[in-house]
Amino acid sequence: MKYGLAGLLCLMASGAWAQELSIDEIKSQISQQQEELAKLQEKIAESSKALDAVQDKIAQSDSQIVSINEKIGKLCDDLAETGGGEAADSPACQ
Repeated sequence: MKYGLAGLLCLMASGAWAQELSIDEIKSQISQQQEELAKLQEKIAESSKALDAVQDKIAQSDSQIVSINEKIGKLCDDLAETGGGEAADSPACQ
């Protein structure tokens, strides 16, 4: 019979645990749940690292987009100054 940690604590508090589980069984289940918790914490840490990597890539992409937009703006300004005609009036320069 498997109980969650909270369930085990409730059974222990009510005194019913003695009828259903021995102390060794309770300790065993608590140990198993602690192991499961450690595995989950490990997965959370791995997921957090992966999320950080994705956020870094997004920040790099955003930075590259800003840089490209600045270059386009400068090119459009240069075209406007040199009388670039239709190119200066293109949607990219608006």
